[in-house]
Amino acid sequence: MLPRLAAGLISARRQTTGEEVGNRTDATTQRQQTGETQHTENEPLHATDSNERKEDPMKNASRWAAALTLFAILLAAVPAHAAEPAKRGVVNVNTAEAAQLALLPRIGPAVAGRIIEFRKKNGPFKSAEDLMLVRGIGERTFALLKPYVTTSGQTTLAEKVSVPRAAAKQGSR
Repeated sequence: MLPRLAAGLISARRQTTGEEVGNRTDATTQRQQTGETQHTENEPLHATDSNERKEDPMKNASRWAAALTLFAILLAAVPAHAAEPAKRGVVNVNTAEAAQLALLPRIGPAVAGRIIEFRKKNGPFKSAEDLMLVRGIGERTFALLKPYVTTSGQTTLAEKVSVPRAAAKQGSR
């Protein structure tokens, strides 16, 4: 009963809109209406809607291969990016001079002087987060400084760290 109803709806749709339904022939539609399940060589086993696309398996495979290659490249870049601050070095904010502090991203001579002044007045920093108590260092700036700052050990940072503007904006969100 249900297949006959569906075939009748498809036939009615074709008659009212004048559209054809994929690769079906009138013989196929008639067989569906009568309940026959015979299949001829020229007709597909499953009729396809004219809007449905057939995917080329080779295209699909090459898309997957490209996606996996991209994923592998990104995965390989993550450890290199994470190790970058350690490779460049760190600044001990409790022992560094103004010139060493100025190597940090977004820290110039004025803020470096305020860090030293704060350290003399209040004693050594207990944690790196205490840098946010210094005027001129907020959460955004601290997010950029955090990978390069320590409160113990030696200062090993040798060159100025420059952070691109896009990364600076991302660190602030």
